[in-house]
Amino acid sequence: MPVVWLQNVTPDDSVAWLTTLVLASPDTGEGRDRVGKTAMTTIALHNAPAADRALESFVAPARPDWLRSDTAFWLGSTRGEPGVRLLTRMLAQDPSDKVREKVTFGLSVSKVPAALTTLIATARDDRNTRVRSQALFWLAHSENQARDYKSAIDTISRLEREFPASVWLKPARSLRIEIAQRLQRNDVLWWYT
Repeated sequence: MPVVWLQNVTPDDSVAWLTTLVLASPDTGEGRDRVGKTAMTTIALHNAPAADRALESFVAPARPDWLRSDTAFWLGSTRGEPGVRLLTRMLAQDPSDKVREKVTFGLSVSKVPAALTTLIATARDDRNTRVRSQALFWLAHSENQARDYKSAIDTISRLEREFPASVWLKPARSLRIEIAQRLQRNDVLWWYT
């Protein structure tokens, strides 16, 4: 396969061209997965204001759910404070509970302290129980990543108490086991707060 080397392309021109690929992607299938999602990833890795604008345009309520959901990850992982502000807005305004569930993951991968604050508020106050339970799981995951094991166990216990039928219980219990093994303390398996 021949390689074509492109030269003298500005970041703005690159983002503009990649944006056309994302927006032209179908809602399902290989075209979306191989072209649209790859172009979105490449946009997210640009260090340019044009990338911020493109990603913000992808989370407009009129865009397809898959686009808003996938963009949430990149906002959390690559865009810093502006990304967290957009994710917070999405939690408040996005019409899809499924998209808002994905936003909780985007917040969990952010290194910005405000992301954790937003996860805590979402776990406490969101209007949808699935979004709240998912926020609790990602909060526990973030606390574990920060080596705040006591808080992670407390959050897992809260998830078990408040959402006993949640699909997030199984991964949360796996996380509890991981923490017990890391601490070499089996009693962690039975902590409930």
